[in-house]
Amino acid sequence: MLRAVPAAIGNSRSVPRRERVAPNRAKTPRCRFKFLLLIEDTVGDVSSWGSGIGTPISTPEIPAKIYSHGSRRRIDAAGAGTADTGETSLAGGPLARWLSRVPLYARINSKYSSDGTMVEFTADPQLSRVANRRRSFLSKNSFQGRIRVLEIGAFDNPTISSRDDLDIAFMDAYRHDELVRAHKTNPRRRLDRIVEVNYVVADLHISRHIHEKFDLIIANHVIEHIADPIKWLDELGRIAAPQATLFLTIPDMRYCFDCLKQPSDLVDLYRAHTMGKTRPDQFDIARSIYYHAKVAPADFWKNTPIQITRARTDRFREAIELAAQKALKRQDVHCFQFTTETFREIMTELYLSKFSPWKLIEVSPVMEGDCEFYSSFRINGGENLNG
Repeated sequence: MLRAVPAAIGNSRSVPRRERVAPNRAKTPRCRFKFLLLIEDTVGDVSSWGSGIGTPISTPEIPAKIYSHGSRRRIDAAGAGTADTGETSLAGGPLARWLSRVPLYARINSKYSSDGTMVEFTADPQLSRVANRRRSFLSKNSFQGRIRVLEIGAFDNPTISSRDDLDIAFMDAYRHDELVRAHKTNPRRRLDRIVEVNYVVADLHISRHIHEKFDLIIANHVIEHIADPIKWLDELGRIAAPQATLFLTIPDMRYCFDCLKQPSDLVDLYRAHTMGKTRPDQFDIARSIYYHAKVAPADFWKNTPIQITRARTDRFREAIELAAQKALKRQDVHCFQFTTETFREIMTELYLSKFSPWKLIEVSPVMEGDCEFYSSFRINGGENLNG
């Protein structure tokens, strides 16, 4: 019996390949522990273990967790509720019950109380499968004490849960009641799960509205909507505590409706910054209309050819005329589009060229059947500039 699985080669993106699976083991998850270590002291760089989850880059400030590469992907998949284990969530499954009896695994995946020294983000059955996938990646970072967390644009799918017992705040461009009213007829949204917005910020001058400092800032599917990402990253740096972590989830343009567009480059971001763009302009809107593809992320992972068509119009003149009308009001479109490789290159160079205070630590590949990848940053590279 054959099934399609992603193959990760170094830091390259996952691509479908085929792997033979013994019929009598197709439904039996295996998890072999060759070794399982938790390193809490200063460590060097950690090379890829072929886990398909990403390549950890360890610094003295970031404790590294090294697993056998035969078990790491299955463990992370179990926590995220992916297809590797056949379980829908970590809680309640036979693999989870077996793992709970492994002391060191329980130690790594437990969440320490707020008065302890470490807080980690484990799978939460109250959150969505997508949110738990993100938490699985986020749990690679270690946080000390009762941290302050700011999540931007969480809407009805937050990464942070009230069960995490953390100091949590949510920021959005709209108030809670505005979000409910705007999406009351949208069947894809859970109105009862829309978060209470603590900070309503509709411009890029975030530090003018928020004066607190945060240890962790989360923004899922946000940066591609920002008219000036360089300004946005700088503003996030102004509300970051020393050694803060920034966690971003970004759609890979190759696996979503952006697939007909060209990848954004450094000059695109620099042009937007020098122009002082504050919102999507007529040209961003025209591009989003004309090049919007009619496709689903799962289509890219099938073993059959797919036909991609324009979803809105085949006529460029119609697109620019419609964009001119829409530009009179604020629009929410993708101003930029990235792949895992171009995002890594752009964010690394922005930090090295001192356009961004955030040092890129890790970028994950896209998981099979999905369209998004995860990234983590440390403010000023993790250096405590205050002392």
